[in-house]
Amino acid sequence: SNSALVLATIKVFLHLTIAIPDIHQQVLERIRGPLFTMMHNKGPEISYTVASHLRLLVERAPMLFSQDYKQFYCRYNDSLHVKKVKLGMLTSVADESNAYDIVNELCEYATDPS
Repeated sequence: SNSALVLATIKVFLHLTIAIPDIHQQVLERIRGPLFTMMHNKGPEISYTVASHLRLLVERAPMLFSQDYKQFYCRYNDSLHVKKVKLGMLTSVADESNAYDIVNELCEYATDPS
């Protein structure tokens, strides 16, 4: 799949449904999976672009992404730029139900020698 086409299509759907909250919410729910897949399975440039788009969506609707917080954990092969974006998203989606897990993950990052 062409990542640019997918991102452009998502942008169009989000723009067209902004005035219809129920449909807009459904679009947000449906695009989560494909965006996570593209963020993890593409090269570093596309991963960064998708992560940046996700960051904007997370800032708009953090509660929608709060159950998916593990998707924002840093992976060993993520570039530094992607890791920075993911850490920002972790702070946005943190709530009472996932804060303990997120803090434990951040502690692992702090003690990891690599």
